[in-house]
Amino acid sequence: GWLRFLDMEDICKIYEHIKNELPEVNLMVNECFLEKRKKHQAFMHYVVDYMIEYEQKHKTCIFDSIGTQMHLHAEEPICEIEDSLERFIFTDKKIEITELDVYVDIQTIRVTTKKDLNDYKVYYMDSLFELFEKYKQLISGITIWSISDYMNFMIKKVNESLISNDRYERERRPYVNNI
Repeated sequence: GWLRFLDMEDICKIYEHIKNELPEVNLMVNECFLEKRKKHQAFMHYVVDYMIEYEQKHKTCIFDSIGTQMHLHAEEPICEIEDSLERFIFTDKKIEITELDVYVDIQTIRVTTKKDLNDYKVYYMDSLFELFEKYKQLISGITIWSISDYMNFMIKKVNESLISNDRYERERRPYVNNI
């Protein structure tokens, strides 16, 4: 990431310059796995808090929202995702879920058919969207990830034989052949 090459002061100046040049554009700071407590705490402390302090010190707005890439395992409890959303409230910034996809581990869930796998994934996604509905004042955008990808972002090799085969992909998702 940028912090390998720049310090936070320089990053804030870059954001400020972009925001001044393109004030109508929603400028976001984005990170993955913010539903994980330790990652969230570190990101909020070292990045977001610094940027908010910069805004207060310079009496300016340098970013509009915080993006969280949610590459989730379906075994992750919804309450942990809710906890992560709660931890954003104090910032007064909108939240964008920038890469929502759900990985279902067939060995953990113990499904045996594609229909069972899909049913479980739909159930989990329904639970997520009920949660997002609850926090709709906080969330300004959701990007569904891996819609046209051949496979979900997080699918492991062990699942390939059950989830994807050429015939299944052609029949269920003919657009894959056209992308």
